[in-house]
Amino acid sequence: MSSTRSQPTHSRRLLLVWIRVSERRQFGGALRTSAGVIAEIVVSALTAPVMMIFKSIAVWTAFSLGE
Repeated sequence: MSSTRSQPTHSRRLLLVWIRVSERRQFGGALRTSAGVIAEIVVSALTAPVMMIFKSIAVWTAFSLGE
């Protein structure tokens, strides 16, 4: 087994930014960082169904052309 630690998850990174003042300043402050995380979650939630439809159509087309 490897003795290296795993990379922190996104939520842990966000907590580190909130806790550590030096990192908070590098990322533009706790408010900006939190707003960025929330914006990323919202955009991902809105685009996920659209991407699923496009990929489903592509798979459907690929299988129907094989007949």
